[in-house]
Amino acid sequence: MSELPLPPDLERLQTIRAWVADQQKAHATIGTFLEVLAATVDAAITTAAPAGPPGSYRIQKTRVTEGRALLHRDDCWIKGGGTITRDEALLALNDDVTSGQLEMCEACRPRESLEP
Repeated sequence: MSELPLPPDLERLQTIRAWVADQQKAHATIGTFLEVLAATVDAAITTAAPAGPPGSYRIQKTRVTEGRALLHRDDCWIKGGGTITRDEALLALNDDVTSGQLEMCEACRPRESLEP
């Protein structure tokens, strides 16, 4: 690293060294926080149960005429739409997806819970 263009005077070198030390401390703090966060998430993962298939689904109509309806799991955080059963959701998928009238919600990904 001797090829770095460093200033020759002591004052500027000390200023640069102080800045480097500050950066090291800041990143060490972030690293420690991320380690704690990772451990907390890991602990939550070990105790969490898989979501599994929901009891029902929802079809949410869009407000624009050219828009498509969205299929949601009933436990999706995006609210709205009428509640339907799993069999009705499968029927809607087989009927409407081919004609391009129904899209899967990207937040809750209902297709995963509808697959056998």
